[in-house]
Amino acid sequence: MQPVDEVQIPCEPIAMTEIRASELERKAGISFQESFDDLDEGYFAILEFAASFGVTLADLDCARP
Repeated sequence: MQPVDEVQIPCEPIAMTEIRASELERKAGISFQESFDDLDEGYFAILEFAASFGVTLADLDCARP
């Protein structure tokens, strides 16, 4: 993935969970937005932990729970 606000985003998954975007929004206050790329569409959030380190959260099930 391209850097967002100069933060490098890893393109390979580092963890997987059954927690859905809507649950993370409700429980952790993480804001997801609907987006798409050339392969898929889904809900995404970018967490920036420190300068030049970030993680993308992706919920690729198009039927938002």
